[in-house]
Amino acid sequence: MLDMQMSLNSETQLFSHHIVITELGLVIYSALDFGLKENEERTLTPGLENLLDLMTSFGE
Repeated sequence: MLDMQMSLNSETQLFSHHIVITELGLVIYSALDFGLKENEERTLTPGLENLLDLMTSFGE
């Protein structure tokens, strides 16, 4: 029973970390738009774009 509780706690923590990473990616992505006009498009380096893609799709 204790092993099952520990396993559930670990899974819950892992799920929570996925949510935090995904939300952080979305916040960063949104922050990059700050100050841009509505018709302006931001330019990201391939590395940053890849990182944000990984973060925002982390829980999928």
